[in-house]
Amino acid sequence: MRAIGWTVCLATALTALGCQSDPQIEDFWTPKRALGKGHPIFKPPRIQLGHATPSDGVPDLVDPTGTLTLSQAMALAMLHNPELRSFSWEMRIAEARIFQAAEGPTPEIQLRINNFGGTHDAKRFEEYQTRLRIVHDIELGGKRARRIEVAELNRQLVAWDFETKRLEVLTDVAKSYINLLAAVERLAIDVEAARIAKEVHDKAKKLIEAGVVEKVVLPRLLVRWSEEKTKVARSESRVRLAKRELAATWGSTVAKFEKVEGRLENLAKPPSFETLQASMDQNPELARMTTEVARRQAQVRLAQANAVPDVELGFGVRHTPSNGDTSLEVNFSVPLDFFAKDRNKGDILEARYDLARAKQLRLRAELRLSRNLGNAHAEMVVSGKELEELEVTIKAAAEAYDAASLGLKEGAGVANYRDILDAEEVWVDAKRRRVDRLESLNKAAADIQGLIGGPIKNDAPKNGASKGDKPGISGGEKAGVGPLKPEGK
Repeated sequence: MRAIGWTVCLATALTALGCQSDPQIEDFWTPKRALGKGHPIFKPPRIQLGHATPSDGVPDLVDPTGTLTLSQAMALAMLHNPELRSFSWEMRIAEARIFQAAEGPTPEIQLRINNFGGTHDAKRFEEYQTRLRIVHDIELGGKRARRIEVAELNRQLVAWDFETKRLEVLTDVAKSYINLLAAVERLAIDVEAARIAKEVHDKAKKLIEAGVVEKVVLPRLLVRWSEEKTKVARSESRVRLAKRELAATWGSTVAKFEKVEGRLENLAKPPSFETLQASMDQNPELARMTTEVARRQAQVRLAQANAVPDVELGFGVRHTPSNGDTSLEVNFSVPLDFFAKDRNKGDILEARYDLARAKQLRLRAELRLSRNLGNAHAEMVVSGKELEELEVTIKAAAEAYDAASLGLKEGAGVANYRDILDAEEVWVDAKRRRVDRLESLNKAAADIQGLIGGPIKNDAPKNGASKGDKPGISGGEKAGVGPLKPEGK
């Protein structure tokens, strides 16, 4: 009985040794960069084993109606964007891997019965022995702590990846919003051009009926009017498409809102490329590389810890019913290469090579992001210069059109109508190109803010923009894409 009591006590101790408390999980859900930080994000619920999967706690998507603002679009995307929502579950998956990393070896209970079913006296159960043992593998080298360390750093990497995806979604929303504003402005230009074409056509028709103008001019005017009406229909289709693309950023297949608030305008002069380059340390993809290096260092330590062999410790009791003997037994086993210096050599070398490779990965990321930043900055600079020239062109074309249109009051010849059509075409084309440049300028600014994770700080005002205007995305409740301002303000 005493041996059995000792066995129970030691079994309890070994079982307790195999049980470890769950690690503490830090909260990595708070956005790490200022861009869009005021908008709540989708946070998946934790699932408890043995319980039904709870609801995510996010209200069902209600598509906006009426007038939509950029801030509303961003808020909807942060909660309902399908890519961002699916990426959010990666955070929970990384949490689960931390719990799994904390799991250690589980004690085993072994029951052995021998000395029966043989020959002679062993044919019967009179000489059989019963052995009951508790066996536990003891991890040495701090393996559990190293596994948890690697898993926690992996979760931090997932948090940085989530932040990168969050900024990408915000940038996509802003660019889709800009795309819709540009489509609306192009439609307005086409509608105006069609109105002018109809006005010139109708006026010329009256003058032809009055015998003032030759009939040869009417077909060309009719063709121009028809072309402009076709452009209006095409622009209306593009507006509908742009609305659906914007709605898709928050996971909707239909666009129920009527219009968006804001308009495209020129922006303040962007800062120098060197200034923007200095802000690239806020880019989450680069910031994650610091964590990536730390994770690979932890993997080296884990590989080194795995090189330390585990030992097996067991304790049990042996009972022989034939003579009533009961005895205790202890077993302790270690591998023969316990003191070998090259254990786990391959994993250790792999981890060290992987650590050395991390530096090259950071350099590659820096070069790629710097190239993207340079392209966006160049687009802003070039678009800004072209806009300056287009303002002069639009003004001159408008004056030329006004001068050519004077002939409509008293009648005009064929040559004069050609001047009217040519002047109108130059004027409208310049206005369309202005919208193209404004769209490119604003999208480039949105790209830059997505790369640096915050607003652009301008060096100086430009093209009528007030000092301090911020191009691109602005976070919080007063979110806007630089020049986007509420209509009528």
